Amino acid sequence: MNLRRMCFNFVLKISRARYRFGDTIYITRSNYVLLARTIYYLSRRPRDVYVDQQPVDGIHGVRLIPKNKSSRVILYVYGGWFVMELKVMKYPSIPFAATLAKEANAEVWIPEYRASPEYGYPSQGEDCLASYMSLINRGVSPQDITVIGMSSGATLALGLVHELKRKNLPLPGSIATISAWTDLAMTAKSITERADLDPVFNADTIRGYFSHYLQGFDPTDPLASPYYGDFKDFPPMYMMVGGCELFYDDTIRTAEKAKAAGVNVTLDVKEDMIFNYPIYYEFIDEGRAAISRLASFVKETGAHKKAVPLKNNAGSREKKSGTKMIS
Repeated sequence: MNLRRMCFNFVLKISRARYRFGDTIYITRSNYVLLARTIYYLSRRPRDVYVDQQPVDGIHGVRLIPKNKSSRVILYVYGGWFVMELKVMKYPSIPFAATLAKEANAEVWIPEYRASPEYGYPSQGEDCLASYMSLINRGVSPQDITVIGMSSGATLALGLVHELKRKNLPLPGSIATISAWTDLAMTAKSITERADLDPVFNADTIRGYFSHYLQGFDPTDPLASPYYGDFKDFPPMYMMVGGCELFYDDTIRTAEKAKAAGVNVTLDVKEDMIFNYPIYYEFIDEGRAAISRLASFVKETGAHKKAVPLKNNAGSREKKSGTKMIS
């Protein structure tokens, strides 16, 4: 085990030990800072990707701009259980986004959105919509935009497309999710069946985060829980999930529902991977390979290439792990 991985595992153990169910959001935020900064400082990043943290159209965020940049733009919606702020989430997000930017030859923009419990639903979705429309207003072709969301960011990313459809606004060229939470009513079987496999969460703590976010709103509202929405006419989708996750079924069921609605869906399942594993690319070898697959999807669904399904590059459907085309 190399020194970086040893340091990461040590800090991860400390973070888990400090976490307690029933802690206030403010304690949770404080406890996550150590892990977030550890990921940032131990993750090697490409040197030829420029990091710009100046506001864009009045929206605070981070732009990762590779030296060899195409017209493609990735709108990246970070996770953080709806309660974490960008000032913390930028630490684990920047290394991942910079690596993705270089591999996809695309600018990655990470806009800030309001956090719960100070701001509850639908504030976060409103901020994501404003960020997306800012790209359109700056002349970026919708077909050149890929929206990527991680964990609760995937909830917001999928909800964004539902909202764009509802308002008859131009849809992005494609959308990708990582460890998506799509059903805030928590009806998925994996919440109990895979509880012992998930090294990060348990159902009780997740319910606490959701309650801070929803603040009494219906958990089956499609803009809050994208699983319950109509996926007809959605752009091509890429959904990535690890097998050791409480919300494994959130990804599987949503991918199947979208496919049934006629959407071009790629389901990427790695049964031995943990929640949000691509962000740990410096410590988990499969994380970097996952970023490469995401980058390929972005390139394939850009405005200058016809949107086509990815090839199954990890074997047949019968294998437990791999990239699977739903058909």
